[in-house]
Amino acid sequence: MASADGGVVLLMTGGRLDALLVEMAGLDAGQTFLSWARGRDPIPIDCAYADLQVRDGITQLDTFLVDTGDTTFTAGGQVDLNTERLDVSIIAHPTTPASL
Repeated sequence: MASADGGVVLLMTGGRLDALLVEMAGLDAGQTFLSWARGRDPIPIDCAYADLQVRDGITQLDTFLVDTGDTTFTAGGQVDLNTERLDVSIIAHPTTPASL
């Protein structure tokens, strides 16, 4: 994998994410507490898309998106397959205002 070159595009629908994870990522204290207290069902993933490019064992995350309807997650950075190190940032973009 250290000398891998190429690219891959991933597309997914129909998955699920833990509700508590989604609420925590959106920094929604009220919904996080309710999700924890009620044991809320997983949140469906409307779509997920990733475009990964690899050169000399370095994977570049140029486009990475997961949309749940409540929150859209984007990510960027790189994965070094040579050293197995990650330098990735994931950002949550809530679609509704947070409640206290």
